[in-house]
Amino acid sequence: MDAHKNYLIEKSKKVTMPTEKDAELTAKYMFTNDTFILDMCLNCVKKNRKSEIVNVDDEHQSFNVTLCRICRSNFNAQRTRRFFKYEVPCFKRDYEGELKKKKEVSPIHEIVE
Repeated sequence: MDAHKNYLIEKSKKVTMPTEKDAELTAKYMFTNDTFILDMCLNCVKKNRKSEIVNVDDEHQSFNVTLCRICRSNFNAQRTRRFFKYEVPCFKRDYEGELKKKKEVSPIHEIVE
């Protein structure tokens, strides 16, 4: 076996597979960002290659996406990470910038800087 495969075998021993709750998708939360990025494992890609594409109108098409529990869980984790590691820090930077211009003290200044 090659070194990379051995490394993955060792790392996979510590992995906990996602639960159904981890993988539960909710459309209301899936479509809140300007962009929609969906990573898929090879098994899901293969299943989705057979998807039927339906023309909705002159501008739009529709299709169903099949995702395994791991891909669904990963999608949820990405959304959560984006919110806490990107959207909240961007908000804080912009909000504090606005307050600085107004020469006001930020109520969130004491939070992790």
